[in-house]
Amino acid sequence: MVKQSAVSSNLSGQLIQLFGQNSDFVHQEYMLFGYKAELFYFQSLVDIQKTLVHLQQFYDSVGTAAEDFIQASLACGGNSEIPESELAGELIDGKLVVLPQTGHNHRVVFEPVSPSIQRSITSPQNDNVIQSSFDAFTEALPINLSLLRTKLKNERLIVKTFTAGGVHPRQIGVCYIEGIVVEEVISDISAKIERIKTKSITNVQELLKMLKLPLLTPMPVLLSSELPTETVKYLEEGRVVLFIDEHPFALAVPAIIRDLWSIQADYNYPLPFTVAIRLIRIMGIFIASIMPALYVALVNVNPESLRIQLALSISKSREAVPYPAIIEVVMMLLVLEMLIESSIRLPKSIGPTVTTVGGIVLGQAVVQAELVSNLLIIILAVTAISNFSMTGYQNTILVRLVKYFMLLLGSMLGVLGIAIGIMLVIIYFSGLTICKVPYISFSLKGRSHHE
Repeated sequence: MVKQSAVSSNLSGQLIQLFGQNSDFVHQEYMLFGYKAELFYFQSLVDIQKTLVHLQQFYDSVGTAAEDFIQASLACGGNSEIPESELAGELIDGKLVVLPQTGHNHRVVFEPVSPSIQRSITSPQNDNVIQSSFDAFTEALPINLSLLRTKLKNERLIVKTFTAGGVHPRQIGVCYIEGIVVEEVISDISAKIERIKTKSITNVQELLKMLKLPLLTPMPVLLSSELPTETVKYLEEGRVVLFIDEHPFALAVPAIIRDLWSIQADYNYPLPFTVAIRLIRIMGIFIASIMPALYVALVNVNPESLRIQLALSISKSREAVPYPAIIEVVMMLLVLEMLIESSIRLPKSIGPTVTTVGGIVLGQAVVQAELVSNLLIIILAVTAISNFSMTGYQNTILVRLVKYFMLLLGSMLGVLGIAIGIMLVIIYFSGLTICKVPYISFSLKGRSHHE
């Protein structure tokens, strides 16, 4: 609701004209520090009662009478240097704008007490934490930066913030450790953000476009984590960490191949356990990538590679299946993909139950209907389990895409096609660079200076 003021300056009229149609915009008169003033704020962003009490208590604690309103405001933390053209942006950012009715075009901007619109720090929702810290990032950039500085108490930690976007401005936080960061990465990222500040950044794809990182590659070009402890490890390895306001994840650049099987929490175990866990993940990558393709290759193209007992067993299980193995595998893989996606989208209270029951009932039904073989159901189960043995949801999507590429080559060329596919994937990895860092790197250490 907009309350009309008895005295209306040009600046006051401009603010009312700009925001007056908003029901949560408030313009009112108030006696502040003993002077008559006009207050402008958004009711949804400012707790005006607590703010005025706080300012009055601050003024009373100063203990000296100010000569004018501006002096009193400065003593209470106000800012009188904000240009008129930026007042609208300050209001949108949740500030309190005060215009004293002194006959001059003075204005003061205060940092108010905000209503409780931010969620508190909670345990991670997307990452399963084992033997590690249970706090996770939130949507508020200041809270995320505070969490990061709490975990990493290093005087060389550099935190820079940029504002990008014209219609919907958002802050972008750029964090790195001076002296450890890969110099090519930070110079490249800073230059690109400085050049394009007018482009809106509302999601990760728009950030990738702004940084001119590859969009069509199936590889995750940056790492996403909601865990401060994992983010600290990224910084200590020489990466740049990006935060987008209202996005509760840290984005680390660049990603390297080791990130497919390595996470910081692994170091909380004895060394033999760490090595064993990572070997299991590497094995899971290979199984999830080539197992369906290997089934099609050995059944359709290279059955002579099988032992006679196994070949007869597979043939017996498929004798009533009415279509080729490639159709059988693709059909069941698509059903499996839908089960995986539904388990992610459904509420946590019913998701696991629905997908488990659906998978068991569906698998049993298609086998009894003789639409697929028993062996294929086993292979699909092993593939699904292996796929989720990797670190990070983005990496699992990568392997889910690679297995279709392998499946295509395996159905055409058999085992030779799978070998060619593995070579092509390795060649692609070898040629991929992210922010001038080769993806095939196993470590960023030693790259903090020009080699």
